Amino acid sequence: MLKIVRPATYMLLTLALFNVSNSFGAVNDSSNYSVSDSIAVTKSVSSFITEGSSFIRSKSNNMTSLSATYADLREMSPASVEGTAGEEGNVTYVRDLKDFPAAYQGVIKLAPNKMYIVSGLINIGINAINLNGAGMKGMDPGKDGVISSVNGAVLRSRDVMVYLESFAVILASSESKAYDLVDVTGNNFLNLFAGCSVLDAPNIQSQGVGQITGFNTICMIENYWKTRDGMKLTGSMEKFTSTLNYFTGISSGAGIEILANANIKDVIIQSCYFVYAGQVGIKFNKGAMVDQGRLSINLFRGVGKMLEGFDSFTPGWEMTNNGEGVPDSKAMGFVYSTENTAPTGFKGMTLYSKIAGATKTLKSDKFTTEASNKFVFTGKRHTSLNISAIVGAVSVDDKGSYSIAILKNGKETIAPNSTVTSVNKGQGFQIFLQTSVELISGEFIELVIKNNTATTPIVVQDLQFKVSE
Repeated sequence: MLKIVRPATYMLLTLALFNVSNSFGAVNDSSNYSVSDSIAVTKSVSSFITEGSSFIRSKSNNMTSLSATYADLREMSPASVEGTAGEEGNVTYVRDLKDFPAAYQGVIKLAPNKMYIVSGLINIGINAINLNGAGMKGMDPGKDGVISSVNGAVLRSRDVMVYLESFAVILASSESKAYDLVDVTGNNFLNLFAGCSVLDAPNIQSQGVGQITGFNTICMIENYWKTRDGMKLTGSMEKFTSTLNYFTGISSGAGIEILANANIKDVIIQSCYFVYAGQVGIKFNKGAMVDQGRLSINLFRGVGKMLEGFDSFTPGWEMTNNGEGVPDSKAMGFVYSTENTAPTGFKGMTLYSKIAGATKTLKSDKFTTEASNKFVFTGKRHTSLNISAIVGAVSVDDKGSYSIAILKNGKETIAPNSTVTSVNKGQGFQIFLQTSVELISGEFIELVIKNNTATTPIVVQDLQFKVSE
């Protein structure tokens, strides 16, 4: 069993003083990048990933300062581990490439149902790792993981559970990405827990974090990703959760991208940081489907476009407290008409009729208003709405009396109504109405009027109909 020797000396590093080492050298050319370089590369990369480690530590301690302590780099060589690597029950300890199963055709296939505990940054060269149902975790998210210059995904899986914790992936080639994790069965869970950093090596523009396809539930918490491109989601999923993740360094693409053939029932993205110049924060491709999405308390700094392909009022999405540029998802609608000439007829005295005439739409957030004088609610949650309406008309009857009200789903009149009485023939009048209604997705409301003294049709010349959450 491994025993980690804690270093005697520490250094304090803040992000403000962070400086990426340019001594990575041979990583720019994978052909010159050998296993024998592991210790030297580890020393170079370790200072690079400390930025991610500091974020993870600060979030774990509920700190706002992105600062961290880290060991003298000499302590991260294999000499810092006492004892030898080996197995203990279903746990395998790894401190060197030879402690992994031997690679076959460029793939290291882990033993299923085992937990691999990694100490130090292991240079796996141009190889990939097939997780094969095994778990992987490091002892320290700032020091433990793998470096690879493989063409494609470093970590791969197919139709198995995935568990990663405190395990960094350093991408040492422009053709590398961190993940290609697939589950088409819809029965498996994927967990990327605190400290699963993904970083481009110095002077490398990789293919990014990679892609996740399918799975029943995906949970990503407290991770740091500094790559050219972010995470891509596709396939059928029950639940996707991203919390306290930090996206930076994006120079092509988006922090999170939901691809066109994604079909996800529930999405929660909360308390994440998107900090990079230009590009997109979260992208929702045409054709993608999300039943219910929640976006809350996220921070966007310098991002060119916070959201692409959807917004706060896209059906199914609720967004709150995401800062300037991403308004809260509050339902609001406003339609009106002026100088209308279409008469509204009545089937009988005291029977309500929908007010006739074309209306124009000023606002339709979480509503559709294709039909005149009609709001169809597109929100996904049960919502209470305030309503205000005003109509203007000329009485067609002597001592006329008229009432307006809200009709829900074409059959239910919402109390109260509002009435005007004793209006002389030819005299203009206005009626004001304030009320409230509760709606669920697909329900609709219309403004109706009735003649309390006759069945003579009337022209409602002016109308204003407003709904707000």
